Amino acid sequence: MDVALLASALTEFLVPLLPRLRRLGEGLGTEALDHLEGTFAERARSLWKRLVPGIEARESAWEAVHKVAEHPDDGEARDELRRQLQELLSADPGLASEIARLLPPAPASAVIRQKAGDGAIQIGQVSGNVNLRR
Repeated sequence: MDVALLASALTEFLVPLLPRLRRLGEGLGTEALDHLEGTFAERARSLWKRLVPGIEARESAWEAVHKVAEHPDDGEARDELRRQLQELLSADPGLASEIARLLPPAPASAVIRQKAGDGAIQIGQVSGNVNLRR
C-alpha cells in the first residue's frame, strides 16, 4: 500500500469537512457530521472516528487540522496536513489498511478537448467533481 498516496487522498477527502469539525473546539467527535446523509456520511463518520485518537495524540497533526479548517485553500497548510496524516498512517499499518478500506474511491478523471471560436482549441485534464453547464 502506498501510504503517501493514501494520505493525499485522505487529505482531499477531509478538507471540506474540517471547518465543521473544528467548531467542536478541543473535543473532536462525529456530531459535526450530522448534516451529512447516506453512505458518504457513514464513511466520513467512520474515518473521522478512527483518525481522532491519532490526531489528538500529535500536537502537530492537531495544529495542521486547525490551519486547514481556517484556510482550506492554503496549499502549504494542506501539504502539512498531508505530511501529518502520512506520518500517522506510516506509524500504524493497521490504521492505514482500515482507512484505505473506508475511504471512498477517488473520482475518475477525464481529459477534455474543446474547440471554440475561430479554430481555437483547448486541451486540459480535470479530476474530482466537475459540473459543466451551458
